[in-house]
Amino acid sequence: MQFVSETSRGIYGPALNSGQEIAPIELALGSLLASRSEKDHGEGLRRLLGRLSASGHGAIADTWVQTGANEPIRPNQLEEALGPATVHALSLQSGLPSQELLVELCRHLPGVVDTLTPMGQVPDPLEMINW
Repeated sequence: MQFVSETSRGIYGPALNSGQEIAPIELALGSLLASRSEKDHGEGLRRLLGRLSASGHGAIADTWVQTGANEPIRPNQLEEALGPATVHALSLQSGLPSQELLVELCRHLPGVVDTLTPMGQVPDPLEMINW
């Protein structure tokens, strides 16, 4: 989770590196990409990619993982992949209204996933121990 937080902070710029409060979207990204237990390193990333694939948006997510340009995802596509319960929970955690949350996730998620998969593939769980 620490790596996810540092990665997302790098994307949001120096304001978050200066000790200011964590941005609401950073909270949402951290929750979305977090592993559920200490034994499941990177499980959140794999779960997210699996949900995108299962909802028919795997080709978009694949561009985030692979090297090259990242295809955008629309809020309705992301909501379909995450499901209303997850969107609601992330909205409550972050304090962002659901539609704003989805717009912000669509804006930042491709870059975060791209950064977390620098070699064009999801890293091995052992590589994710320090996340």
